[in-house]
Amino acid sequence: YGYLKVLDTALTKLPSLQINLWRGVNADISKNYKENDELTWWYFNSCSSSVKVVKHFLGSVSTLFMIEAKNGKAISAYSNFPEEKEVILPLGSRLRVVRDTLDHTSLNVIHLQEIVDESDQELTSSFANMSVTQPAEASVGE
Repeated sequence: YGYLKVLDTALTKLPSLQINLWRGVNADISKNYKENDELTWWYFNSCSSSVKVVKHFLGSVSTLFMIEAKNGKAISAYSNFPEEKEVILPLGSRLRVVRDTLDHTSLNVIHLQEIVDESDQELTSSFANMSVTQPAEASVGE
C-alpha cells in the first residue's frame, strides 16, 4: 500500500479545485444511489471536466455521474493523455446524492455533490502552510 500513500501525499500538494466533473461507469449501478444518501468513495476516482471525454468510456448500459467537486485535483499536466482533462477525487471523498437516476433509456445520470466539513478545510489549510525549521544551535555557555 506504499504507492497509495505516495500518490495520496502527492495529490495533497496540488491545489483543490471546485469544479463540475463527470465520471462514467460501464454498468447500471444506479440502484445504489438514492436521493439525499451520503456515501464515501474509499478509493481514488478518475473523472473528467469534459462530458465528451467520459462519453467515450460508456457502454450500451451505463451510469454517468455529474459531480460538484470541491477537492478535485487536476492531473492533466502529469498524464499521458492531457486531452482527457483528468481530475482525481482523493481517497475518502464524501458525497451526497442530490438527484438520483435521471433515466435516459440505457444511460442513468446521477447528480452528486462533494461534502466538505469546514473543520477539515481548516485543518488541511493549516497543514499546507506548516513548515519545519531546525532549532537554533545553543551558544557555548548557555
